Amino acid sequence: ASFRRPRRRRGRGERSGSPPGTERLERGSGAARERAPDALRTRAQVVGHGVDDDAIEAAHGLSKQFFEKTSEEQRQRFADSVLDDRGRGYKAKGVVNVAASGVSADGALSVARPADYATEYIALCDGRDPDLSDLVPGLNAAVERYFAGMLACNRCFMELTALALGMERDHFADAFAGASWLNRLRCAYYPSQKGAAPTEGQLRYGEHTDWQAFTLLWQDHGRTQCADAVVDPPPGGLQVEVGCDAAVFASAPPERRGARPGRDCTVAAPRPRSFLRAEDGRRPSPGSARSLGAGTRQNTVFVDCPPRPRALTVNAGDQIEVWTNGRFRSCVHRVANPPPGSDSARLSLVLFTGPRPETSLAPLPSCVSADRPAKFAATTSGAHLLAKIAASEA
Repeated sequence: ASFRRPRRRRGRGERSGSPPGTERLERGSGAARERAPDALRTRAQVVGHGVDDDAIEAAHGLSKQFFEKTSEEQRQRFADSVLDDRGRGYKAKGVVNVAASGVSADGALSVARPADYATEYIALCDGRDPDLSDLVPGLNAAVERYFAGMLACNRCFMELTALALGMERDHFADAFAGASWLNRLRCAYYPSQKGAAPTEGQLRYGEHTDWQAFTLLWQDHGRTQCADAVVDPPPGGLQVEVGCDAAVFASAPPERRGARPGRDCTVAAPRPRSFLRAEDGRRPSPGSARSLGAGTRQNTVFVDCPPRPRALTVNAGDQIEVWTNGRFRSCVHRVANPPPGSDSARLSLVLFTGPRPETSLAPLPSCVSADRPAKFAATTSGAHLLAKIAASEA
């Protein structure tokens, strides 16, 4: 499949002001195919993605029932701590602190925040997920159908990535073939904060990069998920970090300023808390795993990224950044709190995609040169994910 950039049009009821660098992609002719990977280097909103409306509506609606129509005691039967299977299962509010996993692909930079104001259920759709039919009939089947549709969509993104790097279209096909526990669907529920305000510094989901390849996010579009024109998402949603000039940074409210010091502020390179291991399995020594963010940094701010009608939000994760040696950046993002007193809740479907766990995670030879040496030590995709999961435990 290929994508084209349509003329920018705003549907009735759709919010304007997509963040700079966020592209809207749509299925179309092959003439503009070469432009699509540029958009996917950080983030994109994709329409015409091929996933059936009823698959999206069912997965979203039944997942929401899991959180809103069951008790905490019932959900705890399927807790991650009970299943003990690489992050699979339910996590209650306060169990995850995603900001601790880092705002750089190597994990060397992170932001200190309290645990997240969120609950979640992780499905791997590999035949080993618990049977939830006694709580929400049909949920397992709906999640599996959605999962399969989104994985098919991701194959297109990996082909676009290969073409953008000057490689054969099917370069990543073998690594992404078959089942892998790096592919995981996060049914993310952000409960109402009315009557239970977050603590100081606490967000629905702290700033971080995603840990796998591409993330395919279905944001909560509002009452109807797949309406053609009207989008009315609940308040308190996705924000992405974008570069800005010094004047914008200075005028931004403190809570909107980015995770990195300003361009004019030189900081010492931190001692890496790197999750990328050397080939012999040992952690790199200080300084051997170099963060893209070390040294002088740019001014950044967090801007809202509301969904467009029928659009899937896609962003590059750590493993894309490592393979491309920084040509594609792992997108720093977070989920903001709603306005004080709001009783709104939010349900998002987040599919993290990845190759088989034994796949080498190191800069591709075509992305390394004398002028652009390798920025990351070698590890495997599975080892990177497990270390990031461990780091995010509150």
